[in-house]
Amino acid sequence: MRAFVRLGLLLSATALACERAPAPATAPVESQSSGTALFDKGGNAGSLAFGPQEKPYGRSMVEWSERWWRWGYRVPASENPLLVDVEPDCANGQRGHVWNLPISFASPFSRTCDIPSSRAIVVNLSGVLNDYPCPDTSFHPAKGQTLYQFLIQGAAPIVNAVFDLTLTVDGRAVPNAMDYRFTSPRLFDITGNPTLQPVLDGCITGKPQPAISDGYFVMLRPLPVGTHTIITSGADPNGPFADTITVHSRHGDSDHDGDDGE
Repeated sequence: MRAFVRLGLLLSATALACERAPAPATAPVESQSSGTALFDKGGNAGSLAFGPQEKPYGRSMVEWSERWWRWGYRVPASENPLLVDVEPDCANGQRGHVWNLPISFASPFSRTCDIPSSRAIVVNLSGVLNDYPCPDTSFHPAKGQTLYQFLIQGAAPIVNAVFDLTLTVDGRAVPNAMDYRFTSPRLFDITGNPTLQPVLDGCITGKPQPAISDGYFVMLRPLPVGTHTIITSGADPNGPFADTITVHSRHGDSDHDGDDGE
């Protein structure tokens, strides 16, 4: 059976029969930003996160949200940071200027991550990856419906039901976390590691598959060297969820350069 994944839940497609219109995609704004520290040289608090309409490192937040899933899906189950039961290293599969913060699909949880201080960090507050095809033969677009419309229609009700999302770093809140919803404006390809098929997504084939992402993603600016506490929280019809990640931000190393995310 097709499973949708989001923070704290595994939801089957049979629970998602809904005729609501797909959520509109967030339009990227042509602006260029670069990573800066949480605190300036004078010790004054700076902006915690890039704004939802910025293009950190030359990519829109829609692109970064899709790259979060590509990263999470390519790491084998035995060392995948999204699967807390295997207690993997948060660095697995990470490279480039931007790292992805591993959340869990079993809330509440807590974990510790070691991240170079030069990296920006993408946080998935609550999101859905809907891919195709699936073993369930009933999982397909209706007559006259595009695959994109079909996948968005399945994901949107889950994301629409989330409320009261918050993200704090060392007690400081990212303002208006609910403004950070990003929806794929078109299909994109994702290749899942076959070992994740029985434990994360029953539709993974191990080959490139069309997919859409819908959810709330925030990119934090690089953290100063030291220990930081990141807390995410929110609620949906199944109740509240809250998760804590302790980040040990160390001096960056030579793998700072190179392609980001995938």
